[in-house]
Amino acid sequence: MEQRGQIDTARFIGRLDACFNRNDMRAARECIEYWESEARQKGDDRGLLTVLNEAVGYYRRSKKKTKALSAMEESLSLVKTLGLSESLSGATIYINAATTLAFFGNVQKGLELYDKAAVCYQANGKTQTYEYAALLNNKAAVLNELKCYDEAEKHWKNAIDILKKVGYHDGEIAISLVMLAHLTFDRDDTACEQVESLLDEAWEYVNSDNQPKDGNYAYVLRKCAPSFDYFQRPMEAQAMREVAKEIYEGGEMIYLDYSANTPCDERELDVLLFTAYFFNEVFRLFTVVSGSFPPFPTFHYTEIVYNFQNVGLIDSLSTNVFNQVYRHRF
Repeated sequence: MEQRGQIDTARFIGRLDACFNRNDMRAARECIEYWESEARQKGDDRGLLTVLNEAVGYYRRSKKKTKALSAMEESLSLVKTLGLSESLSGATIYINAATTLAFFGNVQKGLELYDKAAVCYQANGKTQTYEYAALLNNKAAVLNELKCYDEAEKHWKNAIDILKKVGYHDGEIAISLVMLAHLTFDRDDTACEQVESLLDEAWEYVNSDNQPKDGNYAYVLRKCAPSFDYFQRPMEAQAMREVAKEIYEGGEMIYLDYSANTPCDERELDVLLFTAYFFNEVFRLFTVVSGSFPPFPTFHYTEIVYNFQNVGLIDSLSTNVFNQVYRHRF
């Protein structure tokens, strides 16, 4: 297909991250579907690859096997078409595909793709990066499931060493330490002292000042909490669940608009909420009377209204207005 333009992939990733930061999976799906459609209409294969790669992760997380594998196969095909088979971009696609295959039971094929991604990183001299550590973490999880404990342990420890050197990934370090605790216990259920030591270190990293308290942090907390429960540490587990809930539902996840990503304090929230109600009512009355969209600038305020909808502060928008501004959300 002849390319007729390009999508703004940075804008897409920013909007999708905003959805995940609110744990709004419905909005995330709609965001992916919108940008996928845009990329296909423009014939933008590189942009489409970016969207499909995110779609693979979303559908895996949602346990939609058919859609996840379909998006995965198309993304792997695009890697070949675009000549990215030995590139770092290709490695990113391989890792996501490998994780998806392993998640849905095709472990052997998943391990092959992890190895293919590793070759790309090694060939490009990028084995001391966050991305390479993520590869090692994911592969270790698969090997652990296969009870290849020694090899899995080697990969997790290597990943932790890399992340410590890179810095600013304390949440991921905490997850790796928790997984090592499980591995240690599964291999030897009498190694209680070693397990407790790993969990103590994980708890320190969970509470690190280097870890931004954002949606990814909430994901880390939710990932770690069940393990602390499993190892009879319910107080830490409950604390993690409560903080994760506060992040997903709390004020710092409410933004003035998607592009600004500026957290609102309580006073700003009151002002914006009043503004949102006011313009919502103006929009409603205008469309009822004239049957058309208001002839004055509306984009900024409709985004405010939509954001408040998502956090339950406004029940509904006028259907006419919502249909007009829908595409601008993403």
